[in-house]
Amino acid sequence: MIIVAVALAGITGLLAVRPPPARSVRRRLAPVDQRILPPTAPFARLRPFLLGVGVVAAALLAVDAVAGARGFWLGMPVVIIGVTTSVLVRAGTARRHAAAARQQVAQAGAILATQVRIGQPPLVAVRSAAEDCPVLATAVAVVDLGGDPVAVWRQQAAAPGFEGLAEIARAWQVSVRTGADLADALDKVADSLFEDDALGLVIAGEAAGPRATGKIMAVLPVVGIGLGYAIGGDPLGFLTGSPYGWACLLTGTVLACAGVVWMERVADHAAA
Repeated sequence: MIIVAVALAGITGLLAVRPPPARSVRRRLAPVDQRILPPTAPFARLRPFLLGVGVVAAALLAVDAVAGARGFWLGMPVVIIGVTTSVLVRAGTARRHAAAARQQVAQAGAILATQVRIGQPPLVAVRSAAEDCPVLATAVAVVDLGGDPVAVWRQQAAAPGFEGLAEIARAWQVSVRTGADLADALDKVADSLFEDDALGLVIAGEAAGPRATGKIMAVLPVVGIGLGYAIGGDPLGFLTGSPYGWACLLTGTVLACAGVVWMERVADHAAA
């Protein structure tokens, strides 16, 4: 067991190492539009997951080697709860960041439309709007280097919360190609983005109830343990003192955590 734990720790260390300098050099030499939001390789997306799995597996095997089977099986529920908590925290943080990004994009569209309407040339309007809207700073950097802001906005629109930049890019491109009024197009895009943001806030408020319900249901087994002691039993002694108790503890933990994650997925699906 110790040898396996050491091997897993070594693999985890290799996953944690930064990419070789050659990749960084190639990225710096790439065209500016590709450097803004480079496509993420499948392995790069799996890297954090594999790193977490390696850390957890190495830790559990180390516990098994030191404390025996009892320590291993009692450590599994702790790990599952920790992983579930981490997933929920990361998902909540991502939702908040996406909501803030949607507000920034809507504000950027409105300010950009105002700058164009008062007579600013489009590229100058982007530079002026970027002073109040950091989300446009990347496009300004590309424009200063002779790049196309439309390509940058479309790349940025792939990130959660920045989807509205694709609408701004579309309005910009149509105006440039056809000579249509850019200010009117951007005004309509900004109004649409503000309406979408307001609708998103309503949906998030409605989904907060099911999310809270799932978390409350996950805590109820702890109340059940308390009730077991209240009627004179020893639930923790059973759960930690025999293989049957370990199996019940692990199964209950898996089902409770799966229920919370499932409720989060339902709420996310409704919001989407």
